[in-house]
Amino acid sequence: MANVEVKVPSQQQVQIANPAPLGLAGFGLTTVVLSCINAGLLPKEATPAVVPLAFAFGGVAQLIAGVLEFKNGNTFGMVAFTSYGLFWWWFAFLNWTIGAGWMKPPAPAGVGVTLLIWACSHCTCGLQRFVRTSRSGVYSSCSGLLFFCWQEGTWALEPAL
Repeated sequence: MANVEVKVPSQQQVQIANPAPLGLAGFGLTTVVLSCINAGLLPKEATPAVVPLAFAFGGVAQLIAGVLEFKNGNTFGMVAFTSYGLFWWWFAFLNWTIGAGWMKPPAPAGVGVTLLIWACSHCTCGLQRFVRTSRSGVYSSCSGLLFFCWQEGTWALEPAL
């Protein structure tokens, strides 16, 4: 019997672009626009502009970035981007259902506790990132402080976001 050599074509590694800028842009832009409303730089009537932004750019773009980070083997990026993408979906759904009259606004303490937990989670992620790179750790920690400020402001308000 003759030896038969079978050549299997090698799989080419398809290199995808770094999805982190997409995720950071989605988080950053949505957060800045909402913060402008919360700080009084924009009127509260501008909130309907943030809801679609939270769905599309804050939510979907970060979910896409999270899936691509998973494909790249970056567990931290996958968890961070998908978590924050879903956070923006929560925010958008909350505003949408209240605005449509499908449910009453929650008590400020309920939203405040949710934001406090997100702030703690965000700061924890920031501390973990300090171990890897100080630049992204500073970013995560500053964003966590933003959540703390947001939840403090929420508790001080009437039942509105």
